[in-house]
Amino acid sequence: MTRDPDLLIGTYTSGHAALGVYLCALDAAHGIHVRAVGAAADPSFLVRHPQLPLAYAVNEAPRGHGGVSVLALDLPSARIAVLQQVDSGGEAPCHIAVAADASGLVVAHYGCGTVRWLGLDEAGRCTGASHVTRHELIEAEPSSHAGPRPRRQAAAHPHCVVIREAGIYVTDLGQDCIVRYRLDARHGLIELDRCAIHAGAGPRHLCFAADGNRAYVGNELDNTVSTLAVGAGGRLTERSWCSSLPAGCTQRSAVGEVALHPGGRWLYVSNRGFDSVAWYEVADGELQWAGCVPSQGGHPRHFAIAPDGTRLVAANRDAGNLVAWRIDPASGALREPGVASATVPAPVCICWLT
Repeated sequence: MTRDPDLLIGTYTSGHAALGVYLCALDAAHGIHVRAVGAAADPSFLVRHPQLPLAYAVNEAPRGHGGVSVLALDLPSARIAVLQQVDSGGEAPCHIAVAADASGLVVAHYGCGTVRWLGLDEAGRCTGASHVTRHELIEAEPSSHAGPRPRRQAAAHPHCVVIREAGIYVTDLGQDCIVRYRLDARHGLIELDRCAIHAGAGPRHLCFAADGNRAYVGNELDNTVSTLAVGAGGRLTERSWCSSLPAGCTQRSAVGEVALHPGGRWLYVSNRGFDSVAWYEVADGELQWAGCVPSQGGHPRHFAIAPDGTRLVAANRDAGNLVAWRIDPASGALREPGVASATVPAPVCICWLT
């Protein structure tokens, strides 16, 4: 008998009723059921190990340095165990990515503006090997390095890490740019170049098309999605941008997650404030508005698409629920939403496991 697909859910525990990382099952009727809970402090973003039954979480502590937790996953027995927890090396770690060869992981620190590489051993544990770089802060450089929105862009704020063969890409919400690095065994993270994003955008999360010719970044501060060209060697250039909100919408909102459908035909984005998930048709790399549905809860901070492209699950932080939709294979539309699950308080990240 085939088991229902498993999801790993990250949460905010500080000031909320959440206990840590939740292992959930999604049934055929889009019901979401908790199978296990692993105790962890503010595991706000999760990523899988590429080969081993492990996951990594950033522990986004509200004060001081955060952490990185290594989680062992036993899906048949529904068990989550914390194998290791280390200091992340900075304040407010908000995103994490693991290298394809599992040699290390990279953490972005929204709070202090640093990006840190941590080495991994063959068992998936952190070895202690580390390289750190700091995005230029307004205190260290002229104010031209900060964005035009003083409340959110007075300093550098790394927000997302994507590791590709061409480099390590880090979005910076504070400086309206995407910084590309390469890792040098001796000298650490070396900056290669920067892709400027239009002023006041606040680039948050980044995704790449499967063919490698285009990338897309969701811009938190001005509710837009930018289309990026990928040039020779992996250099990014912003080509265009469009609104993440329906025409005529004036409600205050902020982009959450952005992700491409596995087939590459549609791109999805969540809006917090105008609580919704919108999607676009991808035509010759460019985006054409296709539709939008209510997220059925406040603050859809994150969503994730099933690896087979059939379903999308959103995490509504303020409502404390998870909602699943069927993805129409002809149009990309989100249809047949399940009943909102209220079993996971303050959910903020979703990771498909099966």
